[in-house]
Amino acid sequence: MIIELETSARVLQVTEVRMYHAKAVAAWRGKMAAAQEKMGGVSTGIGFIGSPEWVVGGALVLGALESAVSNSNAKIGIKLLGEANAFLEEMHARSVFIPVSDIKNVDRPQPEMWQATQGSIDFMLLGSDFMRVRIVGGRVVNVRWSAVSSAALLE
Repeated sequence: MIIELETSARVLQVTEVRMYHAKAVAAWRGKMAAAQEKMGGVSTGIGFIGSPEWVVGGALVLGALESAVSNSNAKIGIKLLGEANAFLEEMHARSVFIPVSDIKNVDRPQPEMWQATQGSIDFMLLGSDFMRVRIVGGRVVNVRWSAVSSAALLE
């Protein structure tokens, strides 16, 4: 089974999708929410837009901001973002490529609904706009889901 993803630039025939331990994704989202809550009232004038992964990376660039911020909650938030980033790196290292045929709900165009189970471990996507996939021929490609104009399941 293959998912054919069409973008304005090309058509990708996806054989596997990189997925993450569902419990780890939930824990990471909790860390991100805690960091965002702590940073609630801080305005740097610099914003980060994009996938959660990009936001974490961009926010870490603001490490120098920590010394300039007098709000102790903001400092805690920046520290929590650093911890979330380290946790995300561990998640990437432990992620696995799951064959399209083993992914539940893959026929739906909402990747956040895609799930898989291997042994006793449940897997899901991060919930960002980007996903890493393996295409026919074995090459690994990052796909921006919002750039996909159509998706078809080929059996």
